[in-house]
Amino acid sequence: MSKYLLLLALFAFSSAQLFSQSFNSLNSETGAYLRGGNFISADDGFIFGNNGVIKKTNVKGAKWESVNSPTSGTLWGGFFLDSNTGWISGDNGYLAKTENGAISWAQITITSDSNERITDIKFFNENIGYASGGDGHLFHTSNGGESWTEKYFEANLSPIYFSSVFIVSASEVFAAAGNSRIYRTTNSGNNWQEVNFVAGGGRVKRNFLCR
Repeated sequence: MSKYLLLLALFAFSSAQLFSQSFNSLNSETGAYLRGGNFISADDGFIFGNNGVIKKTNVKGAKWESVNSPTSGTLWGGFFLDSNTGWISGDNGYLAKTENGAISWAQITITSDSNERITDIKFFNENIGYASGGDGHLFHTSNGGESWTEKYFEANLSPIYFSSVFIVSASEVFAAAGNSRIYRTTNSGNNWQEVNFVAGGGRVKRNFLCR
């Protein structure tokens, strides 16, 4: 239970507030607004952002180089499992996958809602992944993103804006949303339960600090 309490506590603060005393500013060598990123090792990582920007580093972020991007739109989510396999997501249901280190990308259909923003995407391994949507959807794949299943839909007139997902295991996942709401599943997304978490009433920060 203690790890969940710690996890939920971290959601309430931005990384800038929490780590301002221990993090150094790095030059991403881009003027684009950065939306997220992940590291696949201590040295190697990727960042994503507006204007389709994708960059990678192999020197702990000291220098960044641009990689091929299949879109000029805003990338709200992105995740690389290793140096070859990665996914990016954006507005209008946009989702794409690379299996050769961003040399080429294949677009994937994740939802029939062409207006939905795919706000985040994470993978537990090469097959199991989860994604969140801005129109109240949560998605799951078990085949590397080739096909997706809608696992949750908030059908109210003002649907939940899911902003990010955090994978604990293949079956246990947290999803952050607006109005300081957090949801949790322990059975691969078949059922979701809202976690009792009180904050300031705003949107829980979209960038989880781990997987």
